[in-house]
Amino acid sequence: MARQRVAVIGAGGSGLTSAYLLQRAFDVTVFEAEPRVGGHCDTHRVTTPDGETVYVDLGFSMYHDGSYPVFTRLLRELGITGEPIAVTNDTVCTTCGFERLGAGPFFSVEVPERPPGASPLEWRRFLDDMNRIGGDLVGAMADLSSLDPSLTVGDWLAGKAYSPYFLRHAVFPALSVWLLNTPHDLHRLSMPMLLGMMARKQLLGGPDPDARWLFIPGGSRTYVNRVAAKLTAVRTGTPVLEVRRERGGVTVRTEAGEVCFDKAVVAVPPPAVREILADATPAEREVFSAFEYVANTLTLHTDGSIYWDKSGSQSTACFPVTCAGTGTSVSGHWDYNAAVGLRTSTRHYVSFIAEGVDPARILSQAHYWHPVFTPAAFAAQQRLPGLSTDVLAFAGAHHGDGFHEDACVSGVEAAKALGVEWEEG
Repeated sequence: MARQRVAVIGAGGSGLTSAYLLQRAFDVTVFEAEPRVGGHCDTHRVTTPDGETVYVDLGFSMYHDGSYPVFTRLLRELGITGEPIAVTNDTVCTTCGFERLGAGPFFSVEVPERPPGASPLEWRRFLDDMNRIGGDLVGAMADLSSLDPSLTVGDWLAGKAYSPYFLRHAVFPALSVWLLNTPHDLHRLSMPMLLGMMARKQLLGGPDPDARWLFIPGGSRTYVNRVAAKLTAVRTGTPVLEVRRERGGVTVRTEAGEVCFDKAVVAVPPPAVREILADATPAEREVFSAFEYVANTLTLHTDGSIYWDKSGSQSTACFPVTCAGTGTSVSGHWDYNAAVGLRTSTRHYVSFIAEGVDPARILSQAHYWHPVFTPAAFAAQQRLPGLSTDVLAFAGAHHGDGFHEDACVSGVEAAKALGVEWEEG
């Protein structure tokens, strides 16, 4: 008896995970609009002046073996072992001389010296805020179920009366690096969502003190290619124009025509779902219309002048900030060589908001979309699981916190909705 056929629309982390599992019971065809598979798993190949080949991830670049259990399991089944990646950063202010060196993911760092451009009163408020924010966050996490679901991060910060200086030099750099949102968008985030994300991703510490941040040797392309090789068919450069449920199955229309499948997974961001889902129900239209996305550009380059080279600092990233202006953006620069222990004659940097990078030193750029989890989006997210059926299921990192682990979890759930569970083995 011929196996049933399943379409997976979208070849990012969620689509590939669902396809990987569904292939065990069905013939799976993946449709991807881009010329490559992987989505935010985007490994760029560059050649150094000495002729060395280097693979650098511009999108997804690391995972945590304590808070990424589903992705870690997937890698294990694919025969891939991660290696430790260094995750420390410096925050420096080009205006007042503020220096916070060697910081971990959030606020676990020794208090810096008072910068020459900060007044004694300003600095005393900074230290007070620094001493209490960890406790404030842990207390809010403990009371998470009773928080107003409409509470935004901006509302919460205002209620705690943190100083503008503290927000500019500590809070916004710490959050922007993980969420790739500007301070303007950070203010609009759902506070319950942010607290849940911090707890799930163990950004304030976790139960396993030995858990580490890891990277995939050779880049994330390694796991992406191994998954794709197991599938019945992968059609890159093939945008899906329409998906509709009919005759007990699902019809997928591309420029080449229509193809009928028994089941399907739609693993694309909500704006794309709204465009292609021809027979969307009122509930589906309402839920997928609640999500907002912002565009970000990541730049791979060799311009070391943009990177803060503080004597004695061993950090792998730096975040320049300023006391001037409106504080609407926070840039970030990662020393890729230092982070992954890459030994090449040329140092490679990845920048988020790469203002000031010498255009002649740019090797490549990539453009991504990231969700902004406003209270409306957070409320809609709670309704997502109820939209999937045994014929058409939905997946994507927006089902969770927007991280790669969340994409994989949603892919597992989509496969389960279509009848394939990931058996322990």
